[in-house]
Amino acid sequence: MVLANTGLWGVPVVSSVDLVAAEPVMEMCGAVGAVLYSGRYTGATRPDTVSQTDNSQGPNRRLRSILLIILQLKAAMMFQPVLLLVFLAPLLICCTATDKPMDCSDILQQKPKSRSGVYTVYPFGGAQVIQRRMDGSVNFYRDWDQYVQGFGDANGEYWFGLEFMHKITARGKHELLVEMEDFEGKKVSARYSSFSVGENCDGYKLTVSGFTDGGAGDSLSGHNNMKFTTFDKDQDVWENNCAKTFLGGFWYGACHHTNPNGIYRRGLDTTIHAIGMEWKTWKGHDYSLKSISFKIRPAK
Repeated sequence: MVLANTGLWGVPVVSSVDLVAAEPVMEMCGAVGAVLYSGRYTGATRPDTVSQTDNSQGPNRRLRSILLIILQLKAAMMFQPVLLLVFLAPLLICCTATDKPMDCSDILQQKPKSRSGVYTVYPFGGAQVIQRRMDGSVNFYRDWDQYVQGFGDANGEYWFGLEFMHKITARGKHELLVEMEDFEGKKVSARYSSFSVGENCDGYKLTVSGFTDGGAGDSLSGHNNMKFTTFDKDQDVWENNCAKTFLGGFWYGACHHTNPNGIYRRGLDTTIHAIGMEWKTWKGHDYSLKSISFKIRPAK
């Protein structure tokens, strides 16, 4: 996962995530232990039980447990010493790993002199960018699977991924900040005190409320309780497919008050109605914004 620079909230923000890397270290150790010993261990205590018990112990206790396992293996199995060390090396490394930063605040706490930039983090926590448009360099007219998994460049335009949004917001209440800019250089925002994304079986339904105006007006509340729609998965409440008609992917109703994942256009253009990156309550349906971003963080 990488993270980007500060926003209106005044804190660094996360902009993409590697869910596998985000798993707790000791869970990874337990998995390695189970693979290493499965079906081959004959001692009195199962190694996978030892690994689970060690999750709540300090590093010294874990190392003593590992050494005990080594002694048991030497007595009960026919491994050569060199081969044994090769199999145990990942276990020894991961079990002695230091805590990984969950967000920007952890990085600053661990290294107070850190400068703004791109860092590897292991969520979940802190402020996180879940959507960003800024220059039209990434195509957002994508299929369902890509919107679920995420796509784009974490340093530029990208979509965080519906599954990641669900997993993060399911952990507790989150708030949303939407920031946008027009081609004349004016910047405005909209805040929502509650934001969450449902699970896949519910169509990744959007739940959003608690609007506070930062000059943009409220163009998102009308999408509350809507499921996500793409050109190949129609879940909106319109008779046609909103994603196909307005060339994006979003929590469309019938159809939209905002289309942040629409076609990147330059400002006012009435040629084709409402297909750009619009925020209706600020610029209407025929003005495509220069930039827009969605950022979430745990609610205070």
